[in-house]
Amino acid sequence: LALRVADLELAGSFDPAVYEPLMASFGRESLSSDELGELPAVIAVETPDRVTGSDMPNLTRALLSGRPIRVIVQTEPGASLLPQSEDDPLEGFRFEPGLFGIGHRQAQTHQSASSRPEHLLDGFERSLDSTRASLHVIATGRCADGSDPRVGPWLHIGAALEGRAHAFFRYDPEAGSSWADRIDFSGNEQAEAGWPTHEVECFDGGGAPHSITLAFTFADFALLEPSFREHFRVVPDECPTNDLAPLDQYPMVEEIGATDRRIPFIWAADAAGRMRRLVVSRRLVEACRDRLSTWRTLQELAGIHNAYVERAVSTERETLRAEAEQRVGELASKHAGELDEARREAAGEALGRLAEMLL
Repeated sequence: LALRVADLELAGSFDPAVYEPLMASFGRESLSSDELGELPAVIAVETPDRVTGSDMPNLTRALLSGRPIRVIVQTEPGASLLPQSEDDPLEGFRFEPGLFGIGHRQAQTHQSASSRPEHLLDGFERSLDSTRASLHVIATGRCADGSDPRVGPWLHIGAALEGRAHAFFRYDPEAGSSWADRIDFSGNEQAEAGWPTHEVECFDGGGAPHSITLAFTFADFALLEPSFREHFRVVPDECPTNDLAPLDQYPMVEEIGATDRRIPFIWAADAAGRMRRLVVSRRLVEACRDRLSTWRTLQELAGIHNAYVERAVSTERETLRAEAEQRVGELASKHAGELDEARREAAGEALGRLAEMLL
């Protein structure tokens, strides 16, 4: 406002009677896009326990302010993000700050990791080019207890990404009017799958090279977290395996009346390099279900395996199939009538020729 008044005064065209009523009602919506871009950006670095606790109302006000406020939340993918369950990182359902940010509609939301600089910087650049508020949920690569992972931050983040503990996405309300335009789901491993699968080279019981296809689940990522070790038990070699089931083949969707008495397990290599089965606890299975449920929600928002689209396609296929069957029936009936008519005409002509020959 002061700059506009100064420009008018320098031009000698400032008339208080005309402009003072406008000045009284001047607000943020009166600024042009260039003027909004000149506003100083505010950057706030927060921790998950603060944004999920007493500061959550403040975060909401910042994201709905429409001002260039950048909120960066540093998180560990193995953490629960629930302050009331500090003693057990798998207790309850996980709070997802990324989905929380999307719920504010008009704020940019960016979920990435420090070990993927290209994806990280692209989200920051898009945010800085915008005059809207933005939320950045960044995985640091540390373990849930704050310690440095034994495999290193880069591999730890890669495991979190594949185990659906921390998905990459970007929500930009300025990118278009539809979800297809606003959601960017790039950077995720095998984005169309529930759990990603890989061919693993190993050795069989006789020491011969062998290749098996394994799914990488949240439980596989949890194996890298020191605080989750109590949720695994090694299955002895002499133990029968009839009641065991790979975790990726265990039901991940709760259905009323559905039961599965099998015990889920994952594969892991021991110190000697041998493949061993590790059974997982019930609580870890529930955590896998929760992470997979969040992953499927993001898939639908990104247009992957969208239930509404699949239902519409299924309905359209049934309609087309019914119309095709009706058309085939009509053609078959018409063809049968034409065939009977041709037979009658042929029979009449044959009888006529026979009568002519006899006469």
